[in-house]
Amino acid sequence: GMENMLKFYKKSEQENKDKLRGILIEAAMLGLVLPNQDFKELKYYLHPLPRNFLDLTLNSQAVVCCRVSPMQKALVVRMIKANIEGAITLAIGDGANDVSMIQEADVGVGIFGEEGTQAAMSSDYAIGEFRCLRRLILFHGRLNYMRIAEMIIYFFYKNFLFTLPQFFFAFYSGYSGQTIFDDWFVSLFNLIFTCLPLLFKALLDQDVNDDDGEFVSELIPYTYYTGREGLTFNLGTFSKNLIQSSVFSVMIFFVAVYMMHYTIPLNDDGEIADYWVTANTMFTSIIFLVNYRVLITTKYHTWVNWVIIIVTSYGLYILYFCVSSYFSFSLSRNVMKVIFKYPHFYLVVFLSMHVAFIYDVAMNFIYTNLLTNPINLLRRYVNRKDLYSNKECEDLIRKEIIAFDVRMREQFKVTRRDEEYMRKH
Repeated sequence: GMENMLKFYKKSEQENKDKLRGILIEAAMLGLVLPNQDFKELKYYLHPLPRNFLDLTLNSQAVVCCRVSPMQKALVVRMIKANIEGAITLAIGDGANDVSMIQEADVGVGIFGEEGTQAAMSSDYAIGEFRCLRRLILFHGRLNYMRIAEMIIYFFYKNFLFTLPQFFFAFYSGYSGQTIFDDWFVSLFNLIFTCLPLLFKALLDQDVNDDDGEFVSELIPYTYYTGREGLTFNLGTFSKNLIQSSVFSVMIFFVAVYMMHYTIPLNDDGEIADYWVTANTMFTSIIFLVNYRVLITTKYHTWVNWVIIIVTSYGLYILYFCVSSYFSFSLSRNVMKVIFKYPHFYLVVFLSMHVAFIYDVAMNFIYTNLLTNPINLLRRYVNRKDLYSNKECEDLIRKEIIAFDVRMREQFKVTRRDEEYMRKH
């Protein structure tokens, strides 16, 4: 019976492509479809009835299971998790009978309601009313995805930028194992000098705010595609940032070596740009470049971001650099007395920052002005409300955003995990 229903369903889908479809199934039928009460390792495609039911759910926009038991709710969630590779499940409930479902899902949301607080106590997130779900998922959920994805990518970016010069130095040191940077600089790079700016960017950054007006709030759901399709954190964006950091590390290393070590003669005091002068020039360039790029890539600037970068990063680095020159615990002792005398030092830091600056500004211009997507359209609207806040412009922006959403849904109509499941069957 369910096989015939599936054939009819797919035939109807082909004949009426523009119509939305849903399934309604009651507890008695669901008990026949999912009879097993313990199937964490069970793969449903081995069994015709559950497999056909799963096929029906994948071809539907909505599936309603009514009058089902708490265990059956959990079984439906577990069925999706066990058979759709990479699926992330969300369960929402407001009563004690939803606890099993909430705990089974990857993300559980509990609602404080008339049925008590058991659902909220068992969930990952608790909200007061069902209407809060929209802001939780479509605004905060998308922002958290964007922040965490950019933080992870940037963490690898800055560490590649910091580590590769040490790799290049191995060719100059005869593979002796000598590090190019002072041990204290290596220890404090991630701990102090570059930690807080990235942390506060991940806490405060946002591209579009749900409080920017009724028009923006209405169209916020159309920006959710970035997380749904994994466009911010994927192999392409990860590889692009690693390539960028590798190119900039090559530039910093060889510019510092050939401008500091090989071109500076003896000064009046008989001092030259030795190994530690060159190494500290590289490290200064890296510190300034890493933190400056946090400012360039931040979409929502506050005074907190500026204070953190200027005081806790640049300020603490300069303070440590000066103090370490007067105490024996640092291998680069007395470097400060020499390095600030050379104009080459300032030139290397200036070139390193501004080559990266030109590249980042060009990429940001291309992304924000030449690429049309809901996020860029809404950001332009917010930044130029005096120009766009009229009915004609708002209608045009709304049409462009909806058209973009239709194209994205058509492009990703069959997701990668659905393709994997259908390939198996």
